[in-house]
Amino acid sequence: MLKLAESTSQSAPVLMYQDGLSMNTIWAVQSAGIDPQTGLEVYIKKDGTQTYDYDASDMIAAGDATPKYRGNAGFTAEYKGFGLTATLTYLAGGQMYNSTLVDRVENADIQYNVDRRVLTGRWKEPGQITQYKGFDATTKTRATTRFVQDRNELSLSSISAYYEFPRSIYSRLAMQRLRFAVYLNNVATFSSIKAERGTSYPFARTLSFALTATF
Repeated sequence: MLKLAESTSQSAPVLMYQDGLSMNTIWAVQSAGIDPQTGLEVYIKKDGTQTYDYDASDMIAAGDATPKYRGNAGFTAEYKGFGLTATLTYLAGGQMYNSTLVDRVENADIQYNVDRRVLTGRWKEPGQITQYKGFDATTKTRATTRFVQDRNELSLSSISAYYEFPRSIYSRLAMQRLRFAVYLNNVATFSSIKAERGTSYPFARTLSFALTATF
């Protein structure tokens, strides 16, 4: 695994397992940030010294992708023929390696359309304090603690609403019930991390309608 992490083409953390640690531990080399004078990233070795050279053997357990807290909540309400149901999911206490910042900002190919932070957020001149290294940095960004972020999320995963028509409307049609419903999934996500969604699995926000008649 160290050999894979050392590869210049490996930008994401590799999986490593150690007794006593979570199987979802995020391994990365500790970072002291971007040197304002050179625009290069400064790495912290296990002995505490600092260097510009990336060494996979200096990786530490930088976070755990398994949240400490995870759950669901929801409510249902009805009033004069109208009904509303909402489902919420939440997670907190874990971390995530924000690959969006790595792939779309520091490892982006500037020959194509890029994130605006490639131009506005990266180091350009001596003395500049910034989160992202300069364009003249020749090495590809690899797993570093700069991109390990606390992950706390609240998602409104689904909403359904309906209207139960009064009997006076459908009684002449020999119906026992007539209901119109709306269903919406993946409504919104509020997260402490700004990252792309749907890059490794299909993601879609769906809206559907239903008209149900019971005879």
